[in-house]
Amino acid sequence: MTKEEILAKSRNENKGADFVEREVLRKANQIALGAMMVAAGIMSILTSIFTEKVCVEVWVVVMATHGTTFMVKYVAMKKRHELALSIFYFVLCVFFLVCFFVKVVGA
Repeated sequence: MTKEEILAKSRNENKGADFVEREVLRKANQIALGAMMVAAGIMSILTSIFTEKVCVEVWVVVMATHGTTFMVKYVAMKKRHELALSIFYFVLCVFFLVCFFVKVVGA
């Protein structure tokens, strides 16, 4: 493949892409994930204080979101640490899901 062919292919792949918007969206997603973790933590703490119950439902959603985010990053970039983080968050998701079912069933 010649240099010109590679450049033409790259131009076609990036047609209509706004790199500044992509970077802003990436940063916004990072901040949103952090905000979700903080909100989940506050909700869990307040639920525990005022109802004397453990709030695990929100953590299922949080961990599933993080697991999915890192899995998508792994598929796109093939970095092993992204896969490791994805597995870690999915394991936590399953743990909180089990806790949720135990709580609901009352076992």
